[in-house]
Amino acid sequence: MNSPNVEIISDCFINPKFVSEAAKKPFYFSPWDLLMLTTNYIQTGLLFRLPENQDFSITTFLDDLKESLSTTLTHFHPLSARLATVKHENPPSLTVFLNPENSPGARFIHSAVNLTVDDILMPTDVPLVVQSFFDHHQAVNNDGHELSLLSVKVTKLVDAIFIGCSINHMLVDGTSYWHFINSWSEMFKSKGQNSHLTHISRLPILDRWIPTGSDPIVNLPFSHEDEYINRPNRPMLRERIFHFSSGSLAKLKAKANSECNTTKISSLQSLSALVWRCVTRARRVPADQETDCMMAINNRSRISPPLPENYFGNNDDDVLIKPCSTPTCGIRATGTTLPCQHCQDEETRLQKKIHRTKLCYYCHRPGHFIYDCKSKENDENTQLVSQAVNAGIRKQRESVEERNEMIVTGSEGGTWGDIWYVSLSFTQHYAGNLNVFKRIKHLVGVETNSGENDFLFMRGIGVVEVKSNNEKLLIQGVLYTPELDRNVLSLNQLTMQGFTVKKDGDTCKIFPMFSSPINNTVNEITGLSKEDELGLKEKQKVIRLNDVNEKYKEEYLNSYFEDLHVSSDETDWSVMIIRALEFNDFKDCVNLLNMLEDGKFVFHYKYELEKKFDEMVSWFVITFLGITTRPIPLVMTENRKVDLLSLYMIVERDGGYNSVTEDNLWPIIAKDMGFEYKDGEYMRTVYAMYLDILVYYYKFKDVQTRANESERMKEREDVPECSLGRSTSAEEIKKVTEVESYALYAENSWEGAWNAHKKRRKFNFDYARKAVEEANASVLKGVSKRNMVQTVRALTTARELGDHGVGWAALRLHRAVARHNGERIKEGMEAWVKSPYVVNARVHFDKNSVYMGSSPRFDMYGNEFGMGKALAVLSGYGNKFDGKVTTYPGREGGGSIDLEVCLLPEHMAAFESDEEFLTIFNE
Repeated sequence: MNSPNVEIISDCFINPKFVSEAAKKPFYFSPWDLLMLTTNYIQTGLLFRLPENQDFSITTFLDDLKESLSTTLTHFHPLSARLATVKHENPPSLTVFLNPENSPGARFIHSAVNLTVDDILMPTDVPLVVQSFFDHHQAVNNDGHELSLLSVKVTKLVDAIFIGCSINHMLVDGTSYWHFINSWSEMFKSKGQNSHLTHISRLPILDRWIPTGSDPIVNLPFSHEDEYINRPNRPMLRERIFHFSSGSLAKLKAKANSECNTTKISSLQSLSALVWRCVTRARRVPADQETDCMMAINNRSRISPPLPENYFGNNDDDVLIKPCSTPTCGIRATGTTLPCQHCQDEETRLQKKIHRTKLCYYCHRPGHFIYDCKSKENDENTQLVSQAVNAGIRKQRESVEERNEMIVTGSEGGTWGDIWYVSLSFTQHYAGNLNVFKRIKHLVGVETNSGENDFLFMRGIGVVEVKSNNEKLLIQGVLYTPELDRNVLSLNQLTMQGFTVKKDGDTCKIFPMFSSPINNTVNEITGLSKEDELGLKEKQKVIRLNDVNEKYKEEYLNSYFEDLHVSSDETDWSVMIIRALEFNDFKDCVNLLNMLEDGKFVFHYKYELEKKFDEMVSWFVITFLGITTRPIPLVMTENRKVDLLSLYMIVERDGGYNSVTEDNLWPIIAKDMGFEYKDGEYMRTVYAMYLDILVYYYKFKDVQTRANESERMKEREDVPECSLGRSTSAEEIKKVTEVESYALYAENSWEGAWNAHKKRRKFNFDYARKAVEEANASVLKGVSKRNMVQTVRALTTARELGDHGVGWAALRLHRAVARHNGERIKEGMEAWVKSPYVVNARVHFDKNSVYMGSSPRFDMYGNEFGMGKALAVLSGYGNKFDGKVTTYPGREGGGSIDLEVCLLPEHMAAFESDEEFLTIFNE
């Protein structure tokens, strides 16, 4: 190998092309951001082979990189700033934030090294020289007070170019890191297109997520940085990248699912379980010592309202996998377990959600986002730049392209309500902002075929003034409808009215066929033109007649939904459906339970569904089962109502009654329900009394309907009566229910389920009802003693991890991810706000831990920068330690994965020769 010395050729700083007013204000961090204060910068880069054409110029390439970086920083302006800290005396604390007055820009370094592609990619281990391809070596995020928050180092090799980025981890997680790189690559590719708008397809959302009720400015309980800064000495590690093809991963996934008799374990969970097992073996961890696996989890979709994927900042959590030990939870020491009915992919959007506080990064006040910021709209200095930067951020988060619309050039310099679009699909002109009208007449009507909303209710029709190409145009026949969140002109209508529209990418210009002068004579007393005076009076009239509009809206909707026989002021069709549902047969219960399969639907209509769910349970228990001794709604001690719908959803989320009981999750469910851990037995009792038979019958009916009626009747003649007639204890019915549940869900077909059904005693509902009644007295008697039930959880031992198969470990990974819900995120953040801390690398990662970072879903190889597809993704020194495993997408795509594994040399030697690992790994 040639000399690995990396020579610095040039060094400069890049500033945003435009500086908006938002970039001039202090930028405060969220709890997730502050947690990362002492970790390393994120360092990842792409290796490209030099283009073969003779026209390639490194100077031109660097100039294009700098220009596109400057334009991209217009959107990602926090990356050009520096950290600042304010010290407080009483009590001693620190406030860390971004200082807009100290923003020298992002660092850009050009370097060179006498190495080739083969020198980098051919060795078994990643060469140590790769760490020299990144700036800010060994820096921690707190160093961002002096160091740049973003540093790009472009290293020229003999036959390649490496682009290495170091970004302060307080500003980005993995999702945001690749969002920035993707945007920069997109801007580079455009090479000046739409430069007047600095257009990118995914604008970052810079508003910070703050827990509800928390101060948007968080103080850390330290008096000096020495109290939390630590720079642990790391031992020499071996770093190697292992490639797994999509085919080998498919086999591993099938093996894990087969061992657990399920189909829900993902490829990544299977691979993580394999690595966990093999690394633990390679380390020769004593059999009685504990080992754990940690995974980075994206929280954006797990809080409510869910954060947009474009949220720019930290929103990841570490999930610690803590499977129960066999003696504690009764998990059989075999390669199989009962299937978990709740298993979903690791990216499942869970139903448990929490609320978040909005924080505007423009005025830095809570309660709204930037697109609703009145201070921003009233700031005349932000008219052109900030609107150009943020053009495209809408409340509904839809792109202009998806709506088949174009921004009118000239209107984007106004406030949010002043922006105009030309639509190819709308047949009428619409405005959602009353203030855009020059003249307006009151109008009552409704449009149901707009192609966007179910109903657009008209409040008026009038004339608007639209600025296009520096010319003010009067557009007639514009309908005012507050149901629309923007202002849209119909292309067809414009053509009919004598206008020409010239398209230019995602923008357009409107030209009149005949110009007509606008009367701008101003009344010296009012300061308004005559036309403006008339328009103001007309708009005031529209506002006064709002009651007329609302009455029309109510009458129209009542007529529209007349077939539902619902009398309601509610305009939401789904709410009317819920309210109209009556329970006269069990199929009505099935209809409601089927609705609950949609988690988003449940969250959106939770209030209505709670009442309807209680009504359903009451009908099922009292009318269907004939049990009249159970109160609904159920009120526990201290007049605390039990939300049966939430209990049903949580238990279903965690795999059903059997799975929850097997894993001893009732105390945790009690906590999720707003009770205490000690109330876990209460929750189990409530579920057994009110929901268990309902859920069982619902699932039994679902499978039963798939059977051929004659086949079913024939089989019933051969099956003897259930022996529950001789024994009606609660334990007996529990056993029967367990057998039934296993029979119904262990097979994919009706035939398999029915064959399993024949092997048990036939379920007799009369006897079951009697058994439940008798069980109630015993259960309630025990409950009155307020049993103290605590969660018994333990880290798995090396022996247990080794004795079970890869499926056992993968299933526990899956369950840990699935249980990482909004409520637990909320609890964690509330605890942090009460007692803030920062990550301490010395205690955060145990010597027996395996940490799975990054994601194979990130778009890494789509960033070409005019060089074609990258040869490899490589990383720097940042955040590497013994047991760190980073996942990248495989270069060939198709679901392949590359693993970057960091281990002590002696452990790596054992790991790379592990027999189980070698059966999956592809050289």
